[in-house]
Amino acid sequence: KWPSECEQEFAATSSGGPGIQAFELPGGLLVEVFCAAGAYQGTQMFYTVREQDQKLVAKLLYFPEYQVSESGGGKVTRTLDAEIAGEVEFKPVRSQLTVLNKFRGLGDCGTFASYSIRDDTVTLTAIRAKVECDGKGAIDPSRWRVITGK
Repeated sequence: KWPSECEQEFAATSSGGPGIQAFELPGGLLVEVFCAAGAYQGTQMFYTVREQDQKLVAKLLYFPEYQVSESGGGKVTRTLDAEIAGEVEFKPVRSQLTVLNKFRGLGDCGTFASYSIRDDTVTLTAIRAKVECDGKGAIDPSRWRVITGK
């Protein structure tokens, strides 16, 4: 029961294929719901699904994100969002989700966030950013400047 806006974005931008993907979590599942495909990265929402009182209960997760403005000296603004943009990778063994949000297709700038998902709680463990879109091509985002931690 994700928002109709997400479903409409998926229908308008997908090239077929499944619109959801599930990963194992301790005591349940993490379900990724794809919204928009995007030109070089998509948007998605995540839910935890657990059995509770013999029913499956889904909970929408909200992610702390930091927006970095290119103008204004790279000012950092914190937001809390359910729909996140970027290339996502989930590592079930550590219940860790990483999100690379490119500012443009070249991948020479953007943010790289790491989250821990425990029970139904999302915790930002680290975020890195490269604000300058300098055209030097993609580099390893895990080497970008740390803008905040836990």
